[in-house]
Amino acid sequence: MVNVNNMDIEQLVKFINIELSKNKNLSVNKFCELNDIKKSTLKSRMSRADYSYNIDLRKYVKNNTTSNTTEVLQEVSAPKEDTQNKVILLNDIETGKLNLLLNNIDSILELVEKKNNTSSITINSDKTKVTSLRINEELYDMIKDKSAKSNISISDIVNRALMDYLNNYI
Repeated sequence: MVNVNNMDIEQLVKFINIELSKNKNLSVNKFCELNDIKKSTLKSRMSRADYSYNIDLRKYVKNNTTSNTTEVLQEVSAPKEDTQNKVILLNDIETGKLNLLLNNIDSILELVEKKNNTSSITINSDKTKVTSLRINEELYDMIKDKSAKSNISISDIVNRALMDYLNNYI
């Protein structure tokens, strides 16, 4: 085992880069563990000497401290909108919803056609017979809520639903 604490920075950089290139599974953290050096110590030594770790190259490289920057001001015009070739990006959820709609288009159209038929159902008889029906509690609560919201009696909703069912499905 090599004592990395006694190396000068140039030797240390060469040594670490060689070790990282030899073993693709070796990370800087593992290197520090194997050589009994703290990651924070290594990082501070490298940054003081103006080195940084390049993830893509998997090695320490010298930072370029000098840079020439010139500010170029150009007039930027707003891009012209091409109305004919608009590309709309959809996320996976929207694509899934569109596929579901396309796969069930016939059923949806059939429901729309039947919706228009249900509005024309009228019950001509004023005679009523008191009878009891067994009905699911959740369904009854839904009917009761709808009755309260739309100001229609529960019996009218049930009668209309039964007539609709008899006329369209049986």
